Order: sequence, then structure tokens, then C-alpha cells
Amino acid sequence: MIAVGVSFGGLVTRSFSPRWRGLKADVVHVDPDPSAVGRFVATSLGITTSGRAFVNALNCGRPPRFCRRVGVRPPAPAALPGTPQARGESIHPLELMHELDRELAPNATICADVGTCISWTFRGIPVRRPGRFFATVDFSPMGCGIAGAIGVALARPEEHVICIAGDGAFLMHGTEISTAVAHGIRVTWAVLNDGQMSASAGPVSGRMDPSPVARIGANDLAAMARALGAEGIRVDTRCELRAGVQKALAATGPCVLDIAIDPEINKPDIGLGR
Repeated sequence: MIAVGVSFGGLVTRSFSPRWRGLKADVVHVDPDPSAVGRFVATSLGITTSGRAFVNALNCGRPPRFCRRVGVRPPAPAALPGTPQARGESIHPLELMHELDRELAPNATICADVGTCISWTFRGIPVRRPGRFFATVDFSPMGCGIAGAIGVALARPEEHVICIAGDGAFLMHGTEISTAVAHGIRVTWAVLNDGQMSASAGPVSGRMDPSPVARIGANDLAAMARALGAEGIRVDTRCELRAGVQKALAATGPCVLDIAIDPEINKPDIGLGR
């Protein structure tokens, strides 16, 4: 197996599934970070280089082929799957992702925080250009995307940076909004607010009552944003979603879009292959 630019973290291995420990294959791991090679999966050969350089080297070493060029149909644009619906007026996370993708400008950059939100982001917003996504999936530090989005916005002032995070991570690091306010940095935070730390609630609920460790209750994060000097927009129902997304993305300064997500749908078992 040739793995190019993948870290074999929890997201790729479905929370380090036991199937990976019994992998009967020689693994060639290509990654620009030498410390990533062999970190989680036994590797037969590690190659420290970028994916682009590796593929170019393969092409250079390939024997010439004598062939005739024929017309090739242009690739079809990425198609989003149908948008599922939550119960009643509750909002499904993919509804939010599809609305964001529909309204995002071509120069938008996504910073996905840690938790179930990162899987929903990968599932619902296609990567249409290199360097569009920033996500920390190896160490999974909750809240890193909330502050990291400010750094990305400073490095890319010509782009609109959108951070997608959960309410648990936002309660840990949401006060960083004050930094963006103080320096006039345009960032939009879209927060999946379901009153729990979803990535922890699922595994814990099979062993004990998750309330003491994973339930965080109802919090008005739009009001928190306004208290810190940013714009805060609250979306409670599906009929408010499109207008809320449009208003948040049109904001010229720091803005928090606080979306009420159905907690029964925002479950941790949402691997990329599903």
C-alpha cells in the first residue's frame, strides 16, 4: 500500500480500528514530515517528500508509452449528496455545510476545529482548490481552529476565513474573538451548537451517564460574541438557516454564526466513508 500525504490519525483509521494493527501489507508512507512515518502504522519504507514531488518522480521513472491521444470528457463538477433533514425544525449538520458551500466565495478558506464538526466539514464542503482547508487531525486539540483561523486570516488578508467549530471547543477558546475585534480581523466562526461535546458523549454513553462529562447545556454563543464586540447571529430553525448564513458571510468584521444543531444526529460515528 502506498500512502501519500496521510498521517494515519484517528480520522483516517476510524479511531485506530483494530483492523489496522493486523494489516497484512507492505506500507510505503510518503510524507513531508519525517516524524509522521511509522507513528501509527508499521511502515516498510518511509519517503520524506511532498506528494507532488513523489508523483513527479514516479512519472519521470516510468518507461515511455506509445499511445494515441483521444478526446477526454472534462471532469464533472463535484456534486453534493442530497441534504438530509433533522427532526422538526432542528438543523442537520450537513444542511449547514451545504448552505455554507453554496454561499462561500471562491477565495474562502476553511479552518475546521476538532470534533464531529471536522467530519461534517469534510463530508459537506468539497475541496475545490489546494490549500483551502486547514485542520489538525493528529493530536485533536479542541479549540485550535478557533484561534488558528485568526492566524490564517492574518497570513491571507485577501481571503475570507471561515472556522467551523463545535460549542464545546468554542466555550474553551471563544474569547479569542476579542483578539480579532481588537485588530479588525475579518473571520467568520460557524458554531455547531448542540449542548454537548458530541465526540465524547457517544463513547461515554455506552458506559455511564454522559451528563457530568459531556453535556454542557444551552449556551447563547451569539450573545457571547456580541459581548466581546463581534457580530453574533443566532439560527434556531431550518427556515432561518439560509438568511443567517448569508448575513454571517457578508459581515465585514469578526462574526459568530451560532447554529442550533439536532443533538441526536450529531453523533461521533460519522466516518468519512459513510
